[in-house]
Amino acid sequence: MSTGIEKQYSIRKENLDKSNYLQSLLNEAVRLKLLTMDEITGIRLQLADVLTTETRSYTQGDSSSVTVETAQSLMMSIIYTIDFYLKNLPNTDECLYAIKSTKLMAVYSKGKELIRIEIEKTKELFHLVQKNKISTDNIAYNDTIESLASFFKDYNPMFAAHDSVVSIDYPLCIDRMDTCGIEYISSYLQKLYCENEFCRRFSKESIVYLLNGYSKENKELLINIFEIVLANSLGSVLLKRSSKDLRIDGNDCLYLQRTLSCMCPIDYESEISSSADKIIRELEIENEFLTKYIYETINDMSARIRKLLQLNKLSTIFIQMKEKNEASDFRFEDGNKMDDELFRKVTEEIRSCRNVSDKLKIIWQEVHSFVDLVDILGADCIFENEYTEIFSSFGDLELAMLLKELPSNKIPDYRYINSRDFDLHLSESEKEWQTALTAYIKNLDNTQMKKIIQMSDKLD
Repeated sequence: MSTGIEKQYSIRKENLDKSNYLQSLLNEAVRLKLLTMDEITGIRLQLADVLTTETRSYTQGDSSSVTVETAQSLMMSIIYTIDFYLKNLPNTDECLYAIKSTKLMAVYSKGKELIRIEIEKTKELFHLVQKNKISTDNIAYNDTIESLASFFKDYNPMFAAHDSVVSIDYPLCIDRMDTCGIEYISSYLQKLYCENEFCRRFSKESIVYLLNGYSKENKELLINIFEIVLANSLGSVLLKRSSKDLRIDGNDCLYLQRTLSCMCPIDYESEISSSADKIIRELEIENEFLTKYIYETINDMSARIRKLLQLNKLSTIFIQMKEKNEASDFRFEDGNKMDDELFRKVTEEIRSCRNVSDKLKIIWQEVHSFVDLVDILGADCIFENEYTEIFSSFGDLELAMLLKELPSNKIPDYRYINSRDFDLHLSESEKEWQTALTAYIKNLDNTQMKKIIQMSDKLD
C-alpha cells in the first residue's frame, strides 16, 4: 500500500548538472562520502581505457595517437554517452550503483544503444513536425525545420555524440539550453511539435495578421510564434471572450489596464490561472506535455504582464492585429489636395465613425496628399488611443514624414524623442496628434525607431 511519502535518495537529482551529469554525480558522491577517492581514481582509469578503445576504433586500428583536440572531443562524446544512460535510470541511487558495480565500458555500451533508440524516436518526431508545421513566412522558423533534416545525416553518435551538428535559429518559447546532441534535438522537436499543435488551432490568417501587428519585419525577426499567439489568446480570455479570438485593440488594452491594475495579487493570480484553465479547456488540449508547457509559459507571462501594467504598456504583449500591409500601398503625394468642402465632408465622416478601423478605411480611400493627412490628424476627428492604431497602419516613410512635421524635432539620442516646445499657435487637436506620434515612436523597438528618425533627417 502506498504511504504517499516520497522516497528520499542519497543524492538529490536537482543538485546534479544536466550538462555534466557524471562529474556532478561523482562530486556529490564524494561530498556525501558515498564514494572513496580510491574509487574515483578507479573510475578515471576506466574512462581512460574507454578513450583508448574508442581512439583505436576512430583511427580504424592504424594508430592510438590522435591530436589533443580530437582526444578531447572523443572524451566529451564518451562522457555524453555515459551521461545519457545514467540520466535515463529511475533515480540517483541506481546511477551510483551502476557506476560502482558495472564496468564503465559496459555502461558506455548501454548508453550507445539508448542513443541509437533515441535517434529513431527523434526521426519519427521530426516527421511529425514536418507534417504539423504551421504556414508562416518567418524565415528562421522555415529554415530551422529544413536544416533539422540534415541532423540525421550528419550526426555522429559513435565519436561525436555531444555535437548537435545543426544550426538552430528559431527560438522556442521555453528553451533551457542545458543539453546537447540528440538529447537537445529530441527536446527541441518535442517542444516545437507542441507549439505547432497549439498554433494550428487558429486560422492561418489570424496568425499572419497578428504577426503583422507585432512587426512589419516579422519575416526576418527571431520571434516565437507560439508565445505571441498564446499571449493574445490569454488576453481574449481576460476580456471574457473566446480563447480562439486573437483580436485585441487599443480599447481592450485600456480595459485590461484598468481591471487588472485594480486586482490584489491573490485575485490577479487567480484570474490568470483560471484563464489558463479556460484556454486548455476551450482549445481541447489533451496532450499532457503541451498542457504543462502552456501553464509554464502563462506563469512566465503573468510576471511580465505585472511589470507592463506598472509601465502602462500592455500593448507590447497584447498585439493588435493588422492585415497584410494595407498601408504599404498607401503613399501620400503632395498635390491633389482636397477642396474645403470635400475636406469638411471627409472629416465629418471620420468623426462620425465609432470604430477606428472604419476611420482608417476612409483615410485610405479618401486621403491622397500628405498635406491633407496632416490636416486631418489635427481636425479633431481622431481621439486619444485611436492615434496608436492609426500610426501603426502607416509605413516607416509616412511616420518619418509626420515626424518631420513636429515643431521641435531635435533628437539627441535614439532612445528618446524630444517633443517639448510645441508651437503655441497650434490647436489642442494638433498638439494631441503630435504628442501621440512622439509617444508612439518612442515605444517602437530601437531598430525601427532609429530607421524612422534617420529617414526623417534625410527628408527635405
